[in-house]
Amino acid sequence: MADDEWDSLSGNNKKPRPARVSPGGISDEDRDWFTPEQVGKSIGVAAQTIRRWIKDGLLIAKRTPTGLFKIHKDEMNAMLAASALSNKQVS
Repeated sequence: MADDEWDSLSGNNKKPRPARVSPGGISDEDRDWFTPEQVGKSIGVAAQTIRRWIKDGLLIAKRTPTGLFKIHKDEMNAMLAASALSNKQVS
């Protein structure tokens, strides 16, 4: 009997574990990424503005296989911090 047959019979499957998914269907990894709409709402600008900033290189984002932009929470936090600083500097 081959090792892989034995593993399947004994329950020792050595497949990688999928990302944990919450009851709402969102994986832990997905919680770290935001849409342009979410980021725009957080800082008070339109989602189209966020997309333009991504295209202009002012904001780092990844594209999903379906072509949508996703912004990592660290990038969003950096933008929020910069936004807060610029708001304080304006008098």
